[in-house]
Amino acid sequence: MLNQPLRLRRTNDSVPAYAVYALVATGLLATGALSAVAPIAAAVVLALAFVALLLVYADHLPRLFLTGTVVVLVGYAIAGRGFAYVGQKPVFIGDVVLLVGTLALFTRARGVRLHPMHGLIALFMLLGALRTFPYVTSYGVNAIRDGALWGYCTFALVLSAFVRIEHIRWVIDSYRKFVPWLVAWIPIAAVIAVVHASPAWPNSGISVVHFKGGDMGVHLTIVASFVLLGLYGHERRQRGLRSETIVWLLWFVAVAPVVAMSRSSMLSIGFGVAAAVVLRRSVRVFPFLLAAGALALILVSLNISVPVGGGQNISTTNLMQNVVSIVSNKQDQGGHGGTHQNLNGSKTFRLRWWTKIIDYTVHGPYFWKGKGFGLNLADSDGFQLDSKHTLRAPHNSHITVLARMGMPGLVSWALLQLGFAATMLTWTLRARRIGARLWSLFDAWLLVGWLAIMIDTAFDPYLEGPQGAIWLWSIVGVGIAAAGIQRREFAAGRLQLERA
Repeated sequence: MLNQPLRLRRTNDSVPAYAVYALVATGLLATGALSAVAPIAAAVVLALAFVALLLVYADHLPRLFLTGTVVVLVGYAIAGRGFAYVGQKPVFIGDVVLLVGTLALFTRARGVRLHPMHGLIALFMLLGALRTFPYVTSYGVNAIRDGALWGYCTFALVLSAFVRIEHIRWVIDSYRKFVPWLVAWIPIAAVIAVVHASPAWPNSGISVVHFKGGDMGVHLTIVASFVLLGLYGHERRQRGLRSETIVWLLWFVAVAPVVAMSRSSMLSIGFGVAAAVVLRRSVRVFPFLLAAGALALILVSLNISVPVGGGQNISTTNLMQNVVSIVSNKQDQGGHGGTHQNLNGSKTFRLRWWTKIIDYTVHGPYFWKGKGFGLNLADSDGFQLDSKHTLRAPHNSHITVLARMGMPGLVSWALLQLGFAATMLTWTLRARRIGARLWSLFDAWLLVGWLAIMIDTAFDPYLEGPQGAIWLWSIVGVGIAAAGIQRREFAAGRLQLERA
């Protein structure tokens, strides 16, 4: 279990402790000397030593992986892309947890019951590998980094193998405690981003706290659905600073800068909240709807405008421009400033790029294979924006799959995502029908979280980085595990997750 301390046991008690310490010290000194003349070889030696250490304590790998996954998920929710750079290039914290999970899967997974989703994940990963490894010699680390789009699927496989019913109960209880802190933190993170108060990582130049509207919109959607579905106050009414009233107040404060900075967040929050309302079907949602309507009325009547940096303001005019820019192709012709025109310009740029990708895949020579992983798509397609070649993908992970893996990859991707949505919706309705209320709410929550990510990543390369990919595949992995657990629990007549 996650709350148990990690106790390492020596594999050979006959070896004196001082001998072990002397051996480790000698190895470190030798590696340090090697790094002076051959840094790559030293890195390989350290990596092999780390893997060997993990294998020695293989019994603890599942618990170590689960704990590490919780740490990175919390870190990505708080600091976004900034937390992804904990580590030293080219190995960061998400990669370390991925390695631990991979070793755990191959050494400790026993008796895993396969689910159709496992086959869909394996198919997508196979197609991704076939479009990545041939390009490693040409593009090096870039091919591996771009291949993270399919490589992080491993999180789903490992979590589906090791998550148990007690872990799911722990997730609900722990996230309930995390919610007030997260919604209180997001506005602070927005202020830090506006005034550039966050230091940068020396190994990348990325801010330690990297605030991005689309990413935070996903987390605000996950929070809102958790409360709307009734998971937040499921066992007892929260009081004081943890009350639902305070949480909603903080949530609305957090939403303001997020939707002002990102159109994708408007869609993910809007559709996510709507999905939670539909799945919940309870009068508990009316206070939220009334509060949202009252807040919108106040903003319209007072015409409040607060600058949030980057030329953006929190105002009704700005929000309306964001909405109009989503559904309209018309450029701003009046004298209302450049914001609306910039929004449409960005959308026009992306639509032109997406159209070109569709032309050379669906209707062109890259139908079967795509262009592979490693190639800079912005350079190849003629849509690069700067001399540093920082833009690599077309700000739409679904289109990126098509560009890099062709139509077979896109079909595999669609089957995988729709298969997961169908699985969670099926178990949501089945649990509700037989009276397993908490199971039904948990399944619905995972479904809404998945939906928010799918919407956001249609406008942003959210899944090309670990801060989005690990969240998505963790949701998928826990969902697959939950489906298997429910099948066994319901067959045995145990319907109540509360008793786990």
